[in-house]
Amino acid sequence: MSLDLRIKARDLALAETDRKNPADFVLHRAGRYEPELLRLIGGHLDYLRILEKKVPLWYENGQTLPFTGINLEQSSSELTARYKAGYVDGENGLDLTGGLGVDSFFLSHRFRNFTHNEPDSGLSEVVRHNFKALGAGNVAFTCFTAENYPWPGTRYQWIYLDPSRRDRANRKLVLPEDCLPDLPAHRPRLLEHADALMVKYSPMLDIKLAISRLETVHEVWILAEKNEVKELVFILRGSARPHPEIRCVNLATSQPEFTFTYEEEKTAAPRYSPPLRYLYEPNAALMKAGAFNCSATRFGLQKLGSNSHLYTHDTLLPHYPGRVLEIRDVTPFDKKRLNSSVPGKQANIICRNFPMKPEEVKKKLQWKDGGDTYLYLTEDLNRKKIALVAERVIIDN
Repeated sequence: MSLDLRIKARDLALAETDRKNPADFVLHRAGRYEPELLRLIGGHLDYLRILEKKVPLWYENGQTLPFTGINLEQSSSELTARYKAGYVDGENGLDLTGGLGVDSFFLSHRFRNFTHNEPDSGLSEVVRHNFKALGAGNVAFTCFTAENYPWPGTRYQWIYLDPSRRDRANRKLVLPEDCLPDLPAHRPRLLEHADALMVKYSPMLDIKLAISRLETVHEVWILAEKNEVKELVFILRGSARPHPEIRCVNLATSQPEFTFTYEEEKTAAPRYSPPLRYLYEPNAALMKAGAFNCSATRFGLQKLGSNSHLYTHDTLLPHYPGRVLEIRDVTPFDKKRLNSSVPGKQANIICRNFPMKPEEVKKKLQWKDGGDTYLYLTEDLNRKKIALVAERVIIDN
């Protein structure tokens, strides 16, 4: 498919006044355009819809093109790409699994010379066009598989990889050795040409398992956006680090980063307490990392129960990396008592170490979702099931 046809489709898509529903556009313009062009216009409208929220810089530029079959929703966002770029620099950088190039674009700003490698020559041509439109003039383009990359003798300060997590049957893959490239197998060769590797994996990956398989991990970043984990990023170097640093980041919030090691988590011994004035719930990045004990001791919090992963304190801690609420009532899980405590019968229901799911609780209580009240159903230090009625006190977190 020619680049000129893609550009024509882009221009026709940008001329549309209503871009909200690509499917309606295609349906109502059947016969006006050739089928291939019509499909490209609809695809570009869908691309713009996602791009506006995910990569606003590219959306504002207006001249970039999508590529058929590549899902922008699975690419890095501008927020995560900018974060990763903030920790690299040097003379030479390489993205060995380039794809649509969101990461490559932002990483390239930090190097004198950068290479975007993508085995699909058609996709590489589209990315070349996009980078030219975006003013990225220091990027070279190559088209090889990661496994067969013809190393030119250049020493790279950083090589970035986002291994493919789909097999030929389009089934999801998670383990590092199942993805392409197989990093456990190719790591030694890659580190012959680079000072460090930065590797993006699925949020579903078991972090401790990945550390053991990848062998020379120095850091792990859990990148969340507005409390939803989006990426796991592993920093690998030539030698092993006994206790890799785990960094929990919740982008697009005012919450601070939280860094720890699994050795610290292993030795941390938090105290336990009945519910006090404030309730603390770790953000999604901390929960994924498993920073259950050290996050409590670091902030001087007491745990409600051994497996509840909810914490309490009499003092308000405004810089806690998670949700902070003020407890209004502590009750058994009793419908009459809860209706008395929450007259409006509406709350955000969260179950932690509790035998029912939020939907089941809502049905049993005959309550509505939402509002300013939170109902936490959990277990206390004596393994007794309790209900906590609370309201948030830090809105911008």
